Amino acid sequence: MLVLTRRQGESIRINDTMRITLLSSSEKQIRVSLETPRGKAVLNRPSGSTLLNESDINIRVINVHGNVRFSIDAPRSVSIWREEIWLKMHEQVHVPSSIRKIKIAGTFND
Repeated sequence: MLVLTRRQGESIRINDTMRITLLSSSEKQIRVSLETPRGKAVLNRPSGSTLLNESDINIRVINVHGNVRFSIDAPRSVSIWREEIWLKMHEQVHVPSSIRKIKIAGTFND
């Protein structure tokens, strides 16, 4: 089980295909945006309830006090990231298209 704390406007990324964004929270309830390849939904859930229970991934709202704590149960093969970390990883992967050749030991590789 993984526990992640999110503030309003912060997101969780799951397997590069799902994004959960905390839209708002009160003492007893949260509002989240859930984006998947099938579409986008806005959900309202009380503290302690299940947010998602789909294909071996179970996400529960476990604590709401300004910041919201999510409990995530998933197989080890499922990638779960705080969105700010996910974005940093994807920035480093993208190579500008203006870079065509790399000089290595006096030669050029195409």
